[in-house]
Amino acid sequence: MMTNGTNRVNLLIAHATRAPWSAHLVESLSVHPVDLHWSHTDTETIDIAVSGRMHAAVVDHDLPVAGGLDLLRSIRQLGIDLPCLLVCGRADQRLLQEALALDVFSVVQAEASADLLAPMVLKAIRQTHRIGWAGPNGMN
Repeated sequence: MMTNGTNRVNLLIAHATRAPWSAHLVESLSVHPVDLHWSHTDTETIDIAVSGRMHAAVVDHDLPVAGGLDLLRSIRQLGIDLPCLLVCGRADQRLLQEALALDVFSVVQAEASADLLAPMVLKAIRQTHRIGWAGPNGMN
């Protein structure tokens, strides 16, 4: 649950380059009290995640060096219980099974993310931290 009075949240976005999905995510979240924290490698992402300040993370499957799934595996092995969304080019059965085993909140395909990613991030934050933000059309 959120403890600060401002209901601001910290979102970690881990990706290799500024992909179109990340720009749209930033634009979609701009109306919410979200502070974005960017990382571009698995090492940077782990350093930020272990700080304990993040409320959720969006991880690019194509993240260098190890990739998104291996990064998520490392985060879980460190005992970090952070709601994570995985963005990928193609979500095949193997990837979905591995993501499920890593307790990923959702897997979103990059091409469909323009409409799906921001609402899924907000849902993860609302459910995990019980924030009373209004959803689309003013609904909680």
